[in-house]
Amino acid sequence: MQCRAREIILETTRIALFSIIFFPRAICYNLEIFIYKIMWRDFFNEK
Repeated sequence: MQCRAREIILETTRIALFSIIFFPRAICYNLEIFIYKIMWRDFFNEK
C-alpha cells in the first residue's frame, strides 16, 4: 500500500511540474495566435 501511495505522489509531482513548465508557454502561444489573427483580420479589412 505504501509503495502505491509513493507512486501516486511521484506521478502527481511529475504532472504538476509538467503543468508549471508548459502551461504558461501554452497560454503565451495561444495569446500570440489570437493577437496575430486579430492583426491579420485588421490588415485584410484595410484593403
